[in-house]
Amino acid sequence: MSTLITRDYAVSSKRSWSPSGTYYVSIIGSLESNPARDDAAMKMVQAGKFSNLRVRVDSSGTLGQTSSVTLLKRDATSANWQATDLTVSWVGAGNNNHKTFENTDDEVEFSAGDLFCWEIVAQATGLFSLRHVLVRVQDQ
Repeated sequence: MSTLITRDYAVSSKRSWSPSGTYYVSIIGSLESNPARDDAAMKMVQAGKFSNLRVRVDSSGTLGQTSSVTLLKRDATSANWQATDLTVSWVGAGNNNHKTFENTDDEVEFSAGDLFCWEIVAQATGLFSLRHVLVRVQDQ
């Protein structure tokens, strides 16, 4: 009988980005961005699934512009990165500052050897900052 292990992965330590752009961050550790997906990638050592994405936004970005955090996946047998359904987005506005945005509906399965990272799309002419990105991981 196999035992399922469930834990939360956190990327934290408040981070601000400017200017607008696309940034890549490891799925565990700090919110330090990398110039390329491969530089931010984390390899999974066994099969499982991701779920329950929660993103804490401190400064939501430019009024009326949509920013997002998306889990990217590269299968162990592929050189191509793909966006998964595990994503949250929000529109920049004062009432979206200091809020947590969640995706509790979608799950992403993975196999041993698959690579993952966060893609952060920041739409900001001024301050855009995140407090943390949390995701639930269940190993099989």
